[in-house]
Amino acid sequence: MANSNDLKPLYLILSDQLFLRTQAVDRLRARLEEFGPLDFNLSQYEAERANFQEVVDACNVLPFATPFRLVIVSGIEKMNTLDSALLADYAQNPSPTTVLALVGETCAKSSKLYKAVVQNGTVLDRKAPTKKELPSTVVALARQQGLSMTPVVAQALINAAGENLSVLSLSLEKIKAYLGSRKKVEVADVGAVIAQTAEVRVWDFIGALFNRNAKEALLLLNNLIEVQGEHISRLSSLVTRQLRECLSACVLIDRGDKSASTLAATLKKQAWQAQALQRQAQKFSTRELREALVDLAQVQYASRTGFDERLVFEKWILEHFA
Repeated sequence: MANSNDLKPLYLILSDQLFLRTQAVDRLRARLEEFGPLDFNLSQYEAERANFQEVVDACNVLPFATPFRLVIVSGIEKMNTLDSALLADYAQNPSPTTVLALVGETCAKSSKLYKAVVQNGTVLDRKAPTKKELPSTVVALARQQGLSMTPVVAQALINAAGENLSVLSLSLEKIKAYLGSRKKVEVADVGAVIAQTAEVRVWDFIGALFNRNAKEALLLLNNLIEVQGEHISRLSSLVTRQLRECLSACVLIDRGDKSASTLAATLKKQAWQAQALQRQAQKFSTRELREALVDLAQVQYASRTGFDERLVFEKWILEHFA
């Protein structure tokens, strides 16, 4: 027998990712279906087009053949002030036989509606995973679809499809169909199924490089060159500049001066940029950075002598940043 003690009459479901909002609504709906079918007890509205008096009236209708009704209002960030106030008034004394789910990207914490939900219901604020968390999130999504993959393969999928969880989930469905009975996803499967659509920023590549994540840097480099048409000469030039600035940070640290303000003044950088450089510098010794800077000249020399400069660049990455 399902237990209704943990159910609330009000749910405010917030996230900047549609996938996470949809996932939360689906879980809430499944929870309510434990008490009986929602066929005649479900009302759904889009905030931009809804008549909110009708929404409130739907909330006050008694459920049929089950203990609860479910009313869903999506896109609440598009509500006007009057509609928000009408819902807030209802939320002060919500029906005990209706679960009202208010779904959207944002809702001001200072609003009367938000405060009413906090008092009489639950706020579910679903944060998108960070860049660091995203590969493990994708691995978990794959597992839900009966697939297995390593974090490296997950990162390859992210590089190919982008960071939107809805797109990533759909991409996994395509990969599953492509694999047939096979369950383990390889990097080659990602390349075979998913078009390279995610735009990679050069600074993502440089960030991976100076965080000593050579595998991710090489994956991003492939996208930059093959998809976005970047040139090795430009990339190596930007990396050279970053190396010099990181070396400056390393030298100051060696001298015992760990002040971000000193580095910012020396390089004419903003404080946050200097702090980022210091974090990167701490991953290297001064000698390592100097050797990397010297060896990078081989990449620039290759472009003038007919050698495969990409191959030389990738070899340099593996030698100095792995």
